[in-house]
Amino acid sequence: MNDDVPRKSSQEVELDHLLAEEFACDPHFISRFILACGLECDAGSVTNVVAEPSLGGSGYGDLLVECNSNDRRIAFLIEDKVTASPAARQAQRYQTYASQLRSRGWSDVFCIVVAPEAWKGDKESYDAHLPLEKLRDLLRSSSPTRLRWRRAIIERALHKYRTTGVKVPDPGVMEFKAAYLTKAGEWARENSVPLSFPELRSAYYDGDSWVEPIRHGHLPDHCSLRHRCWTSVRKSQGLIDLIVRDLDLMISPLLEQSLPYGATISLFSKGKGVVVSLSTDEMRPASTFCHDSLVNVLKKMCLLADWYGSRFKSG
Repeated sequence: MNDDVPRKSSQEVELDHLLAEEFACDPHFISRFILACGLECDAGSVTNVVAEPSLGGSGYGDLLVECNSNDRRIAFLIEDKVTASPAARQAQRYQTYASQLRSRGWSDVFCIVVAPEAWKGDKESYDAHLPLEKLRDLLRSSSPTRLRWRRAIIERALHKYRTTGVKVPDPGVMEFKAAYLTKAGEWARENSVPLSFPELRSAYYDGDSWVEPIRHGHLPDHCSLRHRCWTSVRKSQGLIDLIVRDLDLMISPLLEQSLPYGATISLFSKGKGVVVSLSTDEMRPASTFCHDSLVNVLKKMCLLADWYGSRFKSG
């Protein structure tokens, strides 16, 4: 996965599918869409709808709508946004690809962002911004039930935006995660400990407290570790979790009877496994990075891995 592209929310995926179906199946939707965007063009009829189109080697878009009007080829490059922040130079990459299409004979190519009215991204660099609040009223259906279903997709997206907002990369969390992964890797190598850590992503966000997945050479494939660097203000603690997936629950009593001192056990993923946890001192980006706290965390990871590996070698 390319971490330069913010992870899409489920509401953004739903919007992608909704718009693709509207353009492909409602012959009049394109006209209503253009009018709502404030564009002056006659797109004619939709000839093709492409999901996740390549932007000429500069990443991927959400939707490409191809139209034909009196032998004039017209395209719409569409980006949907709800909570994801803009990817690096996203609008510029759309416009660059639009220029490439024009050089290949397309008469007009428009770059459009579909996002909430209050979305604070780079709306000005697109040819048009269609607010989600307007999109809701563009939908048509002879079936009231179907229309309610489609409009509910937009309502869910707006509710997500109102309650969550746009995730903005946090440089403080980035600095913290970079130090964590660098020092953890160095400690593991210096002490010949078979721990491996995830790669540093290109962006982290406020509240991004997890480091996962973490692997240990003494654990089978269905087991992994994770570190919750902090949990809540009230508890002021972190947690090391050993996750045992697809567990034969017959051995759960054995786990409970032999837990390391201070460890707790709980169900994982609606009973698809269990989590064995050990508390640690919390580690937060706002405080000075503490090497000793990290070493304590890593030692507890090894304790859990060695404990499980010595008791359930065949598991």
